[in-house]
Amino acid sequence: MKMNIKKNKNFLNQSFFLTLLLVEIIIFWITKNQISKVVVIFHLLIIISLLIYFITNINFLNLKLKIKKSRSIIFYFGTLILLYFTNVYYSDHLNNSVTCKNINSVISIFIDCSYSILFFFFIIILFFLIFFAVKLKFDLVKILTCVVLVFIGISFVNLIIYYLATYEILSNQLTSKIIPFRGNYHFYFQLLPFAADGKRNDEILIYALGYVASYFLYLRTNEKKFKYLVVIIFITCFLTYSKNLWLNILLTNFILIFIYRKNKIFLTKILKTFFWSVIGIIIAICTIFVWQLKSDEYFGIKKNRFHYSSITSYTYIRLGFKLNSENFNKFEKLIFNNNIDKITNELENSKSLNDVERIKLQNKLIDFQKRIVDASKNTADTNYLFNSTPERFEIYKAILNELKEFDIKSIILGRGLNSIFIQFKNNNLQKKNIVNPESHILQIIYEVGLIGFFLYCILILKFLKILNTERKVLFISLLSLCIFNSYQESILYASLLGIILGSNNNKLNKFKTRKNVY
Repeated sequence: MKMNIKKNKNFLNQSFFLTLLLVEIIIFWITKNQISKVVVIFHLLIIISLLIYFITNINFLNLKLKIKKSRSIIFYFGTLILLYFTNVYYSDHLNNSVTCKNINSVISIFIDCSYSILFFFFIIILFFLIFFAVKLKFDLVKILTCVVLVFIGISFVNLIIYYLATYEILSNQLTSKIIPFRGNYHFYFQLLPFAADGKRNDEILIYALGYVASYFLYLRTNEKKFKYLVVIIFITCFLTYSKNLWLNILLTNFILIFIYRKNKIFLTKILKTFFWSVIGIIIAICTIFVWQLKSDEYFGIKKNRFHYSSITSYTYIRLGFKLNSENFNKFEKLIFNNNIDKITNELENSKSLNDVERIKLQNKLIDFQKRIVDASKNTADTNYLFNSTPERFEIYKAILNELKEFDIKSIILGRGLNSIFIQFKNNNLQKKNIVNPESHILQIIYEVGLIGFFLYCILILKFLKILNTERKVLFISLLSLCIFNSYQESILYASLLGIILGSNNNKLNKFKTRKNVY
C-alpha cells in the first residue's frame, strides 16, 4: 500500500514537472522579446533546472542500447545536419549582408551562418534523448491537455483585461502591469494566449497538440467532460482566426476517422463530437454578431488609421468569402449606425449626464461618424487587409518560379541556408522582398534541395513506423503546420517535436481498447 502511494506521488511530481517545463518553454519563447531581461533569465533558469531534473533520471545503460537500435535514424539525422553545415560554404546570407562562402574560419561559419538550424537540431536531439531514456513514467496526453487549458485560460484573461482597459473600466497603468504587452488585439481579433507580434505561428502549436490530446483522452475514458473539452478547444481554435490551425484540426478529424474507420464505437464518437463542434462554431459566429450589435467600436477591428471594420466582416472574410462593397456597407453601417443611434439617444434623453460625460459622448459620436466615412471609403481594400491568403499564394508562386530556374546543382543540393531573397510585386503592385517562404517544405527544397527533402521524408517515415497511435497523430499534427508556416528557427517547435518523438516508449502512453485498435 505504501509502495503504491509512493509511486502515485512520484508520478504526480513527474507529471507536474513536465507540465511546468512545457509551460515555461512556451512562455519563454513567445514573450522573450516583449518582457524585461530579468524575467527572461528567470524563465530560462527554471527551464534549465527542470531539464537537469530530467537528465538526472536518465538510464544511461538503457540509452546506449536504444541508440544502437536506432542507428539508421541517427545516420539520416547526421547526414541531414552535415548537409546543412557543408552547404553554408556556398550559401548567400543576404539578410545580414554576409556571404558565408567568404568566411574562412569554420567557427565563424558556424556562428554567423549555420547556428540557427544547428541549434534547432540540437534542441530536437537534446529533448529526444532526455525523454527517450528517462526512467520516469508520465502521461503526455494528459499533460498536453493540462497545458492547453492553462493557455486557453491565459487567452481569455488577457482578452478580458485588454477590453476592460479599452472600455476604461481598468486604468491603462494597472493593465500594463498585469499584461506587459497588449499584443495585436487592436489590429486583429485573435483568441491567443499573448497575441505577440511575430509569434502567432508559435502560439497555435499548443492548441493543435492540445486538441489531439483531449480527443485521445475522450476516446480512452468515454467521459462526457472530455467530449465537451474537445468541443471547447475546437471553438477556441476557430476564434484564433488562424486558417493554418483551422486546416490542422480538420486534418486531425480526418486522420482519426481514417484510423478508427473499422471501429464503430470510436468512429461514432468522433463523428458526433465533430458535429457538436460545428454546432459550437455556428453558435460562436452568431454570438459574435449579436455581441457586435450590443458593443461599441472597441470590439471592431482596426487595421490602420484609415480603415475600421466590424468583427462580423472580419469573420466573413477569414472564412474565405470575398466581401463585396454592398454586403460590406450593410455590415458596417448596421454596426456603426446602431452605436451612433445609441449615443445620440443617450445625449438627448439622459438628463443625469454631467459636462465631462456629455463632452466624452459627443467626442465619441464625432469619432463614430468619422469612422463610418473612413470605412466606406476603404471598402475596396478590406478583403486584402484582412485576408493574407492571396499574398501567401503570391509568395509561393514567386518561390516556385525561382525553383524552376535552378541549375542541376541547386536542384540537388539547394542554394544553401538562409539563401531565400526574392523580390516581387504583389496584387497592389507593392514591391516586396521574400525572406520567409511561409512554408517549411518550400524552404527545405530551396535551401538543401531534393537530397535534403529526401532525407527529411526518410526520417518522417522512420518515425511513423515506430510511433504508437497517439504519438503518430501528435507528430502528424505538428508536421501539417509546416505546410503553410516555417518553423526552422522555432525553439518551441523543436522542443515539442523532441518530447513527442522521445517519449514514445513510455508505458503509460499506450492504451488498449476492446477492439484491440492499438
